[in-house]
Amino acid sequence: MNKLDVVIPVKDEAENVEELITRIHSSLSKAKIRYRMIFVDDHSSDDTVKLLEALSKNYPIEIHKKKGKIGKAYSILEGSKKASAMYIAMIDGDLQYPPEALVEMYKIARNHGVVVANRNNHETTFLRKAASKANSFIFGRLLLGIKHDTQS
Repeated sequence: MNKLDVVIPVKDEAENVEELITRIHSSLSKAKIRYRMIFVDDHSSDDTVKLLEALSKNYPIEIHKKKGKIGKAYSILEGSKKASAMYIAMIDGDLQYPPEALVEMYKIARNHGVVVANRNNHETTFLRKAASKANSFIFGRLLLGIKHDTQS
């Protein structure tokens, strides 16, 4: 049985999935953590699924084509239902989070039960950064009273 299932919601991530998969595989294999990647495709219009199918011949990948509502949160819920490992991680398919962090997060989860990432720095457009900060402030600080990445 796998120790860790990594749920990865994707939509039009053909240019990122190969690097994401090789980095996850490299870091988790080096740490001797048995794992599986569960990709949930949210109706991609590019070659994301085709690439995942080709890569699944060499890596522990399960591909789930989205059935429910559109959106990342619903993809995570569908992917989590497919998980069977003791621990479940979620990482975006766009390489905004370093996949190598999964190893340390897994170790922390084994001691504490749950880990929530907090993205401090990421490269993106000014507009997207401003919208993200506004979202975090309104939903995170004002409504929920938390100081962490609300997307986590």
